[in-house]
Amino acid sequence: GTPGPLNAITDVPGVRVGHAGIHADLADGRSVRTGVTVIEPRPGSARHAPCFAGVHVLNGNGDATGLEWVREAGLLTSPIAFTNTHS
Repeated sequence: GTPGPLNAITDVPGVRVGHAGIHADLADGRSVRTGVTVIEPRPGSARHAPCFAGVHVLNGNGDATGLEWVREAGLLTSPIAFTNTHS
């Protein structure tokens, strides 16, 4: 297809994306750099209006909670959240 004006997922009508980050320097000299990105595939509750979905595992590292449900049902019934491997 033809890319939207921003060539981004947010060019798709109804898709919403949010992000929150934590950037903190601790008293012992260590630092924290982490965050989460959440994608809502359509307006309203995905539970009440699921959309078709599929999965692909790129490197197999970390935990991908919810993939088995998507594989079995072929539906996305919640927002998608991306975070670091240990969260």
